Parts: sequence; structure tokens; C-alpha cells
Amino acid sequence: MGLTRYDEGQRGATLVEAAIVVPLFFLLVFGLLEFGLGFKDWLTLNHGAREGARVSVAAADDIRTDQLALEALEKGLVGNMMSAVVQVEIANADDDSLVNVYTPNPGDPCGWSPCPNPDLNPGFEATLAWPPSARNVIAPNVDRVRVSIVFVHDYVTGFVGDDATWTASKEMRIEPQG
Repeated sequence: MGLTRYDEGQRGATLVEAAIVVPLFFLLVFGLLEFGLGFKDWLTLNHGAREGARVSVAAADDIRTDQLALEALEKGLVGNMMSAVVQVEIANADDDSLVNVYTPNPGDPCGWSPCPNPDLNPGFEATLAWPPSARNVIAPNVDRVRVSIVFVHDYVTGFVGDDATWTASKEMRIEPQG
């Protein structure tokens, strides 16, 4: 006996199967890639918010509290993630009207607008809704701090969309000072 020939009705079946399977395979691969990169950004964003909140509650009512919190937040956002930050809020978690909103300002020596550095902007506390000096640090009624980061995540493949705006928030109780 010789080699078996394919049945005449089976011609092109492999090509049709490949045309169905290959796009599904690439969808799966790019979906996993998109999910992995998004998850990494989400974890980094939450880490940055946690670091900002941790420093903010430890420094409590020090005039440099917001400056130190923003510096810790920047260190927590590894890589080039700071370029995608839209704004950072440092707020009283118990009173939504007391919110300090900072926007990144890379061209400024301070790096933030308004500048929370008392050396570069001595009167900055007068412009804030919740200045560090107004924070309650006396037990048992200490304030709670919420640090929120608004971030724009760019999707790599474009399957899900071009970008998405995410917000990560962390709340912590101020360490009693007296």
C-alpha cells in the first residue's frame, strides 16, 4: 500500500481551523498581557497611596506633612508612573469638605501645585482647605487621613480602549501626638 491521500472534502480544513484558532490564541495572549500590566499598575498605585498615607499620619501636624507625604508617594510609584498621575488629594476622611488637591507640576522646582514646601512657598498653608496645623492629633479624637491618587492607565493593545482613569485611596488614623 502507498501513502493515503486526503479525502477531497477535507481540503482547506486545516486553513479554516487555523483561521479560527489563531485569532483566539492572540486574543488570549494579548488579554493576559493587558491584564498583567494593568494589575501591576493597580498594585503600584495602591502602594503609592499607602506610602503617602503612612507618612502623612506619622508626621501628623508638622508643617511639612503634605510635602513629605507627596515625596513618599512619588517614591512608591516606581518607574515612569508619576507622568500618568492627574492629581493627589490629601483629605480629612471624616469631613469631605476638607480636601487638599495637588497636581503634578514637573516644570516647577517644587514639583506640585500648590507647592507644599514651606521653604519654596512660605504661605502655602493659607491656600489649603485642610492645613497640617489644623489637624487634630490629640487622643482620643484624632483625625483620619485619606490619600487618593487619580491616575490614567494607558492600555497597550487597545482591545479594551485607549486609556482608563483609576483612583486609589488609602485611609489611616493619625498617630496621637499628645
